[in-house]
Amino acid sequence: GVLFTVFTGFLCSDYMTTSYGSTLPYNAHLISKLHKLFAKILLLLIAGHVFFHWKAFSSWIRHGLKR
Repeated sequence: GVLFTVFTGFLCSDYMTTSYGSTLPYNAHLISKLHKLFAKILLLLIAGHVFFHWKAFSSWIRHGLKR
């Protein structure tokens, strides 16, 4: 998911549109929507990960990030 988000971010970036103009072989609007969708999914997954491991995170914070 992270790699797909990074890859689609590169494809819909200003660098690609200024370098190649309107000759891009894909729909940049669709790629942008996919990029935003995967970014939101990743944020939800990160929030879920923190929620499920909250005891460990809070323990690490209280004890200086030591295991």
